[in-house]
Amino acid sequence: MSNCPQGGGATCGISVLSVRTVLIVDADLGFVFWLGQVLHVAGYAAFPARSVPEARSLIDECKLAVDVLVLDPSLPGAFDFVMVLRHNRENIKVVAVSEGSSIKGSRVDADATCDKPADTSEQTQLEWTKVLQLMLFEVCR
Repeated sequence: MSNCPQGGGATCGISVLSVRTVLIVDADLGFVFWLGQVLHVAGYAAFPARSVPEARSLIDECKLAVDVLVLDPSLPGAFDFVMVLRHNRENIKVVAVSEGSSIKGSRVDADATCDKPADTSEQTQLEWTKVLQLMLFEVCR
């Protein structure tokens, strides 16, 4: 996982790979750690937060320009948090993650929904990386 990058967040450049800021907001620390490691190995800057208030503080303190938000929509304040981020950064992509069918009742405006992985196999890691790479490509289009 990353600490605050020097000078703040990422910007769109010539290469899609220059956009690398992913904020992971989930109370499940095992999932946050696992996904952060997967993204780090794939070349992304992954920033963990266990709650919406923690995520807001991280964005403010580190001046993060978040490109992809991976968020558990059942967290308190998730709906408002996504609305504010979308207002401040039009191109942000949101991936709603949860266990089972709890995403279906969510009001969070997500670009994609995913179930939390049941395993941490290499295939699962590749699938998650592919989903996020496609979203990052969309940010810079």
